[in-house]
Amino acid sequence: MIENVRQLFKMVVDKVGDSSRVRILKGSSNSGSYPSLPGLLEA
Repeated sequence: MIENVRQLFKMVVDKVGDSSRVRILKGSSNSGSYPSLPGLLEA
């Protein structure tokens, strides 16, 4: 399961680009675009 999550996150990062990745890592819960990513990263 964890490996699938990492692959999914990698695909998202490849699509959105580095600038969006930084924005997601800083706090996606505020933007609401990717509310589940922080929880997945902690898993």
